[in-house]
Amino acid sequence: MTLSFERVKSMIEELTNVNIAVVCGLSLLVLLVDTSDDGGCDPPYRSKTHISFDGLEGHLTVPVFTKTCTSDVKVVYTFEGVADQRVQLTLNNVSLGWDDTEHDTVNQCETGDFIKVHVFVGRSKQELTNVCGNRTFLKFMSTDNTMELEYVKRSSTKILGPAFSANYKFVTNFGITTGIQNKNQPNIKCMFEYFSSQGNNGTFSSPNYPGYYPRNTECHYIFHGSQHERIYISFKYFDVEGHSNCKDGTQSDYVELSNFNIPLVDRKMDRLCGTDVVSKRKEISSDGNFFRVTFKSDDVYDGEGFEAAYQFRKISSDQHMLPRGEKMVGRTSVLKSSYILLSISLLISPLHS
Repeated sequence: MTLSFERVKSMIEELTNVNIAVVCGLSLLVLLVDTSDDGGCDPPYRSKTHISFDGLEGHLTVPVFTKTCTSDVKVVYTFEGVADQRVQLTLNNVSLGWDDTEHDTVNQCETGDFIKVHVFVGRSKQELTNVCGNRTFLKFMSTDNTMELEYVKRSSTKILGPAFSANYKFVTNFGITTGIQNKNQPNIKCMFEYFSSQGNNGTFSSPNYPGYYPRNTECHYIFHGSQHERIYISFKYFDVEGHSNCKDGTQSDYVELSNFNIPLVDRKMDRLCGTDVVSKRKEISSDGNFFRVTFKSDDVYDGEGFEAAYQFRKISSDQHMLPRGEKMVGRTSVLKSSYILLSISLLISPLHS
């Protein structure tokens, strides 16, 4: 007789009084002991077992404490997807306890309850955040196909009940929901294309927006207009970690715009980073009917990324022949001035013959 997973899950829960939370996307089975007698305090370290099941999203089961524990309790959740997946983790209604004897809010993460999120960059395990206190909404994304969440309940804290809720997804679109994802480029993992034939305006954003963008990630946004169209881009929100010049070697994440395709750099376009781009650059336009925007993050520091609006605008055939930014009014005045100077020159020249 073959038993379904749900039937096996039900039988284990009935026999062992163990609450089984499935966290998978080819991923994880976490076993959390939760009895009314211990108030959620035992065992102090929660066990976990990795099993592969289908399921690309779900809700995380978080232990609920009904009494103050005599020792710290640590719960670790590990997420593992397949090679081309990223883990997207959202924390909601975070309400972590703190030590009443600690009045310095800076030290609350050291003495109170906390949540840490870790990602893996190459072989290096890196801490994305250390959360304490109260937060309404936080969203993170892994650098590769793995992520780890660590929750510690201190014995010195008295706040009981649910500490937070969490949702997870295993995604291949980097959390970018607009454009057409191009997966046919062998050396580019993140590319999205926008065509005026499918809409003359819209928005695009950094990976995982609104949330912290992933580390060590490069995404390309390619805009294709018709023959007599230009692309106009304006940033509605911009928080990309970096120094003022955004150059290589400064540990800066950046956004780069170019009239050329990959990998050519457009030296007329400055890199953008920091937080004041919205006020400084109201609108950026392309030279022709093609435009590329590149977002690149390094393996240190994080930001909330960007959201931008794009628009394809038609131009007249005369404007199409002019350099970018030059208007017909300015060209006409220059021609008139040249004509006047030429006329004066012809009148004066016979006097010297």
